[in-house]
Amino acid sequence: MGLPEKDKENTRETVIGILTKVITLSVEKLRESVDTVHRLGKKNDAATNKMPRPVIIQFALRTVRDEVWRRAREARVCKEMNIQFKEDFSKEDREARAKLWPKVWPKLC
Repeated sequence: MGLPEKDKENTRETVIGILTKVITLSVEKLRESVDTVHRLGKKNDAATNKMPRPVIIQFALRTVRDEVWRRAREARVCKEMNIQFKEDFSKEDREARAKLWPKVWPKLC
């Protein structure tokens, strides 16, 4: 979330470049570990949309994905670029979580 959009961008290479700063893996290993990278939704006019479209990263290796999750919270590059890694849930999972949240919230307070 938050990765600025550019015309004719190579989102995959941009993301791999960021990931090399988040975890200590070679570019070659990351290219093998990252399956697909793409933006969500239709491209919008930058003047009317202040938020860039989210980027979905599909990992071929769960171990690499888990390492990115662990390290991204404290990664300097994420703070400097004002980007976040978030999990993408299916519509069904989001709806189920929304129903459960009112039950969990009082216990957290």
